[in-house]
Amino acid sequence: MAGALAACAPSGSTDDLQAACDARAQLQEDVEAFRALDPATASVEDFRGAWVMVRDDFLEVKFYARERAQSKVTAVEDAVDALARSLNALPSDASMSEAIDSVESERQAVADALADLDEDLDCPA
Repeated sequence: MAGALAACAPSGSTDDLQAACDARAQLQEDVEAFRALDPATASVEDFRGAWVMVRDDFLEVKFYARERAQSKVTAVEDAVDALARSLNALPSDASMSEAIDSVESERQAVADALADLDEDLDCPA
């Protein structure tokens, strides 16, 4: 019986969960760095560069977490895509105040979607 149950478990599921949790931790670090950009010293290009880190981290989370939390991964993907569209729409000469104001709701949506994903992943602290 135990062998039958083990055969039903996705192969590498423990490894995938650990990889998803590791990727999620890296994503959190880069989201925090993105949010911490100082409008007095950061440029629009700094925001875009920080975004690339967030996007790349998300792609890794998406890969490892897709089986465990597909609907939450999709919600994060939608939020990340909306943030990307907002960042790409920023004119290069936008002031930092304008840039921050124009993407704040998208930044918050990403944070909220990540919090929901964390509930499904249930990564160890």
